[in-house]
Amino acid sequence: MEKYVFLFGEIGGFGVDTASVLKEIAQAKIDKFDTIVVQISSPGGYVYDGRAIYNALKTSGCNIRVEIIGQAFSIASYIAMAGDEILIADKGEMMIHQAWTFAEGNADDLREMADELETMSNEIFNIYVSRGADETKIKPYFDEEKIISASEAIEAGLATGLLEPLKAVARITKTNKSSKMEKTLIEKLLASVNKLMKHTIKNAMITADNGEILYFEGDVVEVGTLVYSDEALETPAADGDYVEGSTTYSVVDGAISNIVEAEVEEVEPAESEEVVALKAEIEALKATIAADVTAKSELDSELKRIKDVLVTEKVNIVRKGSAVKHETVAEKMKRLEAENQARYKGIK
Repeated sequence: MEKYVFLFGEIGGFGVDTASVLKEIAQAKIDKFDTIVVQISSPGGYVYDGRAIYNALKTSGCNIRVEIIGQAFSIASYIAMAGDEILIADKGEMMIHQAWTFAEGNADDLREMADELETMSNEIFNIYVSRGADETKIKPYFDEEKIISASEAIEAGLATGLLEPLKAVARITKTNKSSKMEKTLIEKLLASVNKLMKHTIKNAMITADNGEILYFEGDVVEVGTLVYSDEALETPAADGDYVEGSTTYSVVDGAISNIVEAEVEEVEPAESEEVVALKAEIEALKATIAADVTAKSELDSELKRIKDVLVTEKVNIVRKGSAVKHETVAEKMKRLEAENQARYKGIK
């Protein structure tokens, strides 16, 4: 008996809901499934989400068959290593690389982050090698972030074989018409596969905050959508309200009767002491600059006043100087003689 788990899109974040995937894997253990089939088409995502899914698969106790039907890039390729069997479509691709992140802080912070990244990269690389990958062949892929074709992935030991098309099962049905029992078994198998392929886990279930799950068929849930309490879509969900985050789904007679989105109050994050200190420093600088501008303006006014005084004095000096008549030597002798005659006039 097989249980399908779908990893379509980014791992974690706004992509694959890691919590839902972990619940599905846990449920497979409870329901005693023989095999978990993990279908992957993902560009990668968050390391810790991928590691959690990998660990859940490895400890499930089930046989794990990984089917890479599109991409298995970055942490998605890490998850693929949980497979006892790793099959990749003929046009599928893989990509492996060293761990990376965004970082900020002082030199000590960045050195610490570099050490953590190096440790994480070594762990990821060792996962590939311990699964059976050829260390020599995959090292350039790992360092260069090279996209690997299906044939290259198989040759390097990152995949165990090609994913055969589903129509091969249909051919078996045609070639075994003589056996009614075999035909019936194959038809049941195809029916089960078709049912599982109708929806993905992410788009076919609502997980309420209290753990209750509403299953539905299709990609969109809206008023009127039929919802069920089981993944087989056989038992209608109980009436009541199911709260998922800020959304409340009301169920009446096994169908969504109302959907209410609660208003989420946006709370501005508190500023750190460092930010507050920087803002205060900026305000102090603004005040200093304003004071300097005022002082410069006053200095400019004083310089202009002094300049005006100097200009005025210069004009006055020029004017006074223009009234002074300079005497020649002959003129000075005549003037002195005239003054002496007038002083001693009448004296013999």
